[in-house]
Amino acid sequence: MNKPFAAFDIDGTLIRWQLFHAIVKKLTDYKTLSPSEYNQMEELFDKWKSRSAPDAFHQYENALLATWSAILQHVPYSAYVEAVDESFNEHKDYVYRYTRDLIANLKQQGYFLIAISGSQQEAIDKVAEYYDFDVAIGSQWAVKGDIFTGERFSPVDDKGTTLCDLASEHKLSFEGSWAVGDSASDSKMMELAENPVAFNPDQSLLKIATEQGWPIVVERKNVIYRLEDQGGNYKLI
Repeated sequence: MNKPFAAFDIDGTLIRWQLFHAIVKKLTDYKTLSPSEYNQMEELFDKWKSRSAPDAFHQYENALLATWSAILQHVPYSAYVEAVDESFNEHKDYVYRYTRDLIANLKQQGYFLIAISGSQQEAIDKVAEYYDFDVAIGSQWAVKGDIFTGERFSPVDDKGTTLCDLASEHKLSFEGSWAVGDSASDSKMMELAENPVAFNPDQSLLKIATEQGWPIVVERKNVIYRLEDQGGNYKLI
């Protein structure tokens, strides 16, 4: 009999902050960025923190990806691994209670746990081992010796296809399956699961979730509340 699975996004869904961002920030502490690269990232980060633009976070993310591409040109892989280790150690326990407890409960029930994230594979591997996931998929940048080649491979660009491939590879059952995410990029894997959960959704995922009638869970400070579609209206459960 095929095992049921539960797929989780990691950044912003389990880990409260973005591991990708934490690693890049750690590398700025190593002074691997030029002043102009660093200032651009900090300016957009401040704009996001002050919520001064509706798409400020996505502007920051785009700038971060551009910054990361620039970093790859002059960061030794050994320094990158050190940044991954330090970032993981700082953030590994800074998690949401809802997803942490759901992961533990589903694991106890015999679910096959899948971590799917756009963050670096090296970081996601550490999270997966720490929280007892069965398989982890992240973004990968090719390395030759101690140097990044600039090539990127990211199966999470289409999380739905990645999830189907993993289900086939590991002989998993979609019956009773779960998928939990916080952004629109998670929606393709969520629509495949019997139990999709939009957790602290961004505006794009919130729109998709309400159109599909998916449960919405919000964790704020020390409160967790669940909203469910009941006849076209969402009510607190």
